[in-house]
Amino acid sequence: MRALIISDSHGDTRRFDKAITAFEPDVIIHLGDIERDVEYIQDVYPHIPVHAVVGNNDPWVRREADKVIELEGVKIFLTHGHLYGVWDKGFRIAKRAQELGCSVALFGHSHVSVDEIYDGVHTFNPGSISRPRVGEYSVGVMEIENGKVSFALCDWL
Repeated sequence: MRALIISDSHGDTRRFDKAITAFEPDVIIHLGDIERDVEYIQDVYPHIPVHAVVGNNDPWVRREADKVIELEGVKIFLTHGHLYGVWDKGFRIAKRAQELGCSVALFGHSHVSVDEIYDGVHTFNPGSISRPRVGEYSVGVMEIENGKVSFALCDWL
């Protein structure tokens, strides 16, 4: 199972097609900012399931800010991160994921990539596909095989 993880696209969908074509994901996870970008993915790639949460720039959207999904038996906590002080690299998000019984926590908001483990919770932020604060435009790829999760940060977009 391969998931493409996108965050903080802010209305710029130019790199979506390249990433989706390159990684051929089974599922796409959008971690907020901006809702119409999620709609673009759903319209252009209706055969790929999309999981999404709202970001701080999506206040008018009727979608949850936090969400728990299960992929291949792995419970995953999704959040944009703006409600959790992401500048601590995901520590508070990991605690919330742990409370919810999740072993993985995915978030965005900071536009800076993170790949850390806190108390057994793997936290991952793919950075930003449109406005990186550090480094290049980036997305994440999460692979799940036999219950094992691995991540790759891809910044060649």
